[in-house]
Amino acid sequence: MKKLIISLPILISGCFRIPIPYPDIECLPNIECPSYGDCPHLIGSLKPNKEQIENAKKRGWAVPVYKTQAIYPRLALDQNIEGYVIVKFDVHQNGDPINLKVVEAMPENIFEEAAIQSAKNYKYESSNQGFKDMSTKIFFKIANSN
Repeated sequence: MKKLIISLPILISGCFRIPIPYPDIECLPNIECPSYGDCPHLIGSLKPNKEQIENAKKRGWAVPVYKTQAIYPRLALDQNIEGYVIVKFDVHQNGDPINLKVVEAMPENIFEEAAIQSAKNYKYESSNQGFKDMSTKIFFKIANSN
């Protein structure tokens, strides 16, 4: 069984193969999540803790409501490829990420689409002014477990 460890501004762990609709249960090897349509429970699956919310407020940053676990690309998983993507974006007044673009990826042309799709599903508290030049670094890491 393979597990994923994905790091956003917070370190989280998740699974490419996730029991539906119970994401808190141990991974099952026979259920795959190739898209958010197949696994809608991944959207909003990462909640910030109280300290992270307070830190964002103190610094005048957009306050996260939730983030979305990235879906590990099947080709990368099959070939044991790991890496990361840095996504830059703005936050609209309604709390939705907009103007998303990849500013760095290692390796290139592997994880960019998965990272963009994940970041598109983030949600922040609404604000009067919105926020510019936010970024997140999403790690794609495979951890083998017995």
